[in-house]
Amino acid sequence: VMETGTPASIEYFYPYEDFNKWYSCMFVKMGDGLLTTVLDITERKIAEQLFTENSAMIQGIANSAPDMLYAINLETMQQFYSNYRIEQLVEKSQVEIKKMGKSFFERFIHRDDKANFYANLEELRHKNQKEINALTYRLVDAKGEIHWITTKSTVYMRDDDGNPTHIVGISQDITQQRTLEDKNKQLTKERQLLEQKQQREILKATLNAQEEERQR
Repeated sequence: VMETGTPASIEYFYPYEDFNKWYSCMFVKMGDGLLTTVLDITERKIAEQLFTENSAMIQGIANSAPDMLYAINLETMQQFYSNYRIEQLVEKSQVEIKKMGKSFFERFIHRDDKANFYANLEELRHKNQKEINALTYRLVDAKGEIHWITTKSTVYMRDDDGNPTHIVGISQDITQQRTLEDKNKQLTKERQLLEQKQQREILKATLNAQEEERQR
């Protein structure tokens, strides 16, 4: 600082003389002298450490969850948080997803479901506190495969005027469930057609038998 004249600061932990505290030290050149200010930042450092530990714990819980967790900024249309399940599906990191902004939804939401998806987000702008929106839509993954997704979301942050600005939500991949439902519907339809065919054949056989009896 004395050589350059540029103020500088450092943060350090002082474990001596039973202090055991964190300090922030600022150095400013004043003529031929040096002005030094020292600030006790122990509470801030402890808070930062707890925040880091809690964030790591929350991140671990979110990534171990079987469902997809996300948070969206309604003003910028940026998905600024997404857990590992989403990253795995689209083969992009959380940072990449965040940078994509609205283009993330344009890229991965099925074209026939985009209108409903955006309409669902618009509804959330007018929702009261704690109201939950539900939606089922198709998502196209990084390999081009279609997944059926059911999601529930709610507002968790508002501006000074009370308008929703951020939402948080949870999604489930119900592709396998939808596939089983479609197969069940197809089997039911085939069974109905078979029963109708059998009924027609029985009716035809009955009519033929009656006609043969009349002829005899």
